Amino acid sequence: MIEKSRITGSGSHHFRALLVFSRWARAGGLTVAGLFLTVLLASGPSEAYRVVPLTLELEPSGRGSQGQFRVINDTESPVALQVTIQKRESAADGSDVLSPPEDGQFVLFPPQMVLRPGQSQAVRVQWRGDAAPKGELAFRIITEQLPINLQRERQGGAQVTLLLRYEGTLYVSPAGATPNVAVDGAEPTTDDKGEQRLKVTVSNRGTRHAILGNLKLSVTAGGQSVTMNPEELDGMTGANVLAGATREFSVAWPKALAVGAVQVGLEFEPL
Repeated sequence: MIEKSRITGSGSHHFRALLVFSRWARAGGLTVAGLFLTVLLASGPSEAYRVVPLTLELEPSGRGSQGQFRVINDTESPVALQVTIQKRESAADGSDVLSPPEDGQFVLFPPQMVLRPGQSQAVRVQWRGDAAPKGELAFRIITEQLPINLQRERQGGAQVTLLLRYEGTLYVSPAGATPNVAVDGAEPTTDDKGEQRLKVTVSNRGTRHAILGNLKLSVTAGGQSVTMNPEELDGMTGANVLAGATREFSVAWPKALAVGAVQVGLEFEPL
């Protein structure tokens, strides 16, 4: 399905992995540059646990209100992990605004675990909140490694622990929920380097999130029109617009157009 939206302006899916560093004990003489060099040399794909799948979609009631994901320890050492769920909203720049869910909305088991090398653990998630929400509800499932030395090793000198945190995606989606993304405004602007940009504000007035796939932007200014393809819309193509959220995007101003009042048409295929 192709979604289209147009506005006239005046003058102006599902996952993140974060590394957290911890250091302790007798770090005499170790500089910040040395610390990060040590981390970069020590890190690698074989030194991380995994979380699969990275996205869960639950129904608000019935058998579909529960699901599970699996945590797999691919390291050569035991890892201690903690799993939490956070309510997810979106700021205008697309960054997450996280807050605790309401009491009793979820059953999560187990919330903590210790995995031996090569061991895996299924984590069950069940929605116990509103059985008939008006629209889709978005959350983050956060799996983070705890800074615990399970092997009780004592080593001299500086020590660095590489802690991995996964932020997976969880949706509680009622039947019939659909996205409805519309352009709220468009205007020329400049970035901090003085380069000309096009600011586009869109909102999702629907009841389900929308990922802007195969995106095209038709732009008209000064009596001339161009169509911007996905590769020209860096930061906007593939963006996730949550139900009820408003997003602001900045893309390069089309060189073929004079800067001024602008009309923008948006076309995409929800992913």
